[in-house]
Amino acid sequence: MFSCMRIRGWYAASTMIIMGTLAIAGPAQGEIIISIDLDRNEPGIQDHLAVLPGDVVTAELVFEVGPEGISGYSVSVRFDTSELSLLDIPGATNMPPGLLPSADEFVLLTEDDGSGFAQLSSFDGLSAISGGPADIIFKAGFMTFRADAPADGSTTHDIQPGEFDLNDGVLDNANELVDATLNGASITLIPEPTAISCLLGASMLVLSGRRRI
Repeated sequence: MFSCMRIRGWYAASTMIIMGTLAIAGPAQGEIIISIDLDRNEPGIQDHLAVLPGDVVTAELVFEVGPEGISGYSVSVRFDTSELSLLDIPGATNMPPGLLPSADEFVLLTEDDGSGFAQLSSFDGLSAISGGPADIIFKAGFMTFRADAPADGSTTHDIQPGEFDLNDGVLDNANELVDATLNGASITLIPEPTAISCLLGASMLVLSGRRRI
């Protein structure tokens, strides 16, 4: 059974209508890259981060837009629920001139249905005029997670943006669907110092026992 949290903006329905109307056209080869950045304090896109169990990580949804521009978008994000706990409702952070987020950022959280992933649908932006910004990098939203140690002992956490929802898509300034490049990110758990000490101690005991024999 899915449980959902909704925050609906004033123009979310308009975004869906436009995306649905233009879905009949094939995707254009645009210069739009959508990535997950795990460290806002480092330059460029940091798509991998090593953390301790229980650490809090903020993942930002970053758009890199080329000369064809962007007039609208709706992008979802999936994350591994066995290893990541969502701590807040995502929101828009840095919309560029010419694009408007929904009033409260339209976000629907679909809980894990047994697939191992939950989905945030969707981060939306829409041009209020004819044509949006071009040659720009902006942050469309953020998510804050706690890194948990799963029972199965796995260490890689995955966060992936994509056009997972029925109404997801990206439009350039010619109002054509763009085949955007979608780059995910991974978080790796590292053992806590106490755990490392225990492992080293156990190894020393094993070696000591073998020498006595």
